[in-house]
Amino acid sequence: MKRFLLMLFASAFLIGCTRQSGTFVNDDQLAQFRDGYTTLAQIEETLGAPTSDVRDSSGLRTIAYSFMASQVKGATFVPVVGAFAGGATAQVRTVVFQFDDRGILVRHTVMSTQSGA
Repeated sequence: MKRFLLMLFASAFLIGCTRQSGTFVNDDQLAQFRDGYTTLAQIEETLGAPTSDVRDSSGLRTIAYSFMASQVKGATFVPVVGAFAGGATAQVRTVVFQFDDRGILVRHTVMSTQSGA
């Protein structure tokens, strides 16, 4: 039993806790979409349902795909050591697509943020 607990503790130390949510849109996927040509239906077919969907009074439609990943370093859970060697990292990536009133892509924007050490 002690050996099992030691292995469990070692695994937690090496791995830490990881959490991911949302839809990650990579650069290869983005390369498929062209402003002025790609339709809303094509993007949704490729990426699935967007994280958010906004329509304004002028007829423009904006959709976004957001992704968030965070990982807590395993050392964070070790008493005393965690205060010096612990911490977490986080990555957020949001891709925003804007369409005209015909559903044609007008522009797209990528926002990426990374934090932690």
